[in-house]
Amino acid sequence: MRNAIQSDISMIREGLESDDVLDYYDGVARFIAPYTLKIGAETLKAPMIFLCTGSKPFVPPIEGLDGVTYLTSDEVLNLESLPESLVIVGAGYIAAEYGHFFSAMGCKVTVIGNGPRVLQQEEPEISILAKREMEQYLDIHTGYRVVSVEENKGMKKLMQ
Repeated sequence: MRNAIQSDISMIREGLESDDVLDYYDGVARFIAPYTLKIGAETLKAPMIFLCTGSKPFVPPIEGLDGVTYLTSDEVLNLESLPESLVIVGAGYIAAEYGHFFSAMGCKVTVIGNGPRVLQQEEPEISILAKREMEQYLDIHTGYRVVSVEENKGMKKLMQ
């Protein structure tokens, strides 16, 4: 799986870099004026700028987090054995995907979301239906914000 993902990333990058009609910049960019980006020493101006930024897991500011071992949604794929249980902080689609996967593999999964419902990007009816179905195999708590964590018997925390 890791090799396949890395291969896909490499193929996408090579395709973008070799495209004759596309300028590809792999680096940190910032807007310095309307329609103006600065990437390294280069300044770019255009009437339309298309950003493909990728994504990184958001690690919320939780007291004690820097003192415990936790995994982001990217790092969890590096596990080599199934944990007995895990807690997923967040109740979006990534939490739903990982929660379903780990539960199906036999792990006890608890999802904690600070919003009023799971999958808040979806219509309320879809969110309600999804929660009802997911509660058959996940322990879901919405309306709660994780304010602190601590290491407990060597268990790891999954952050999403």
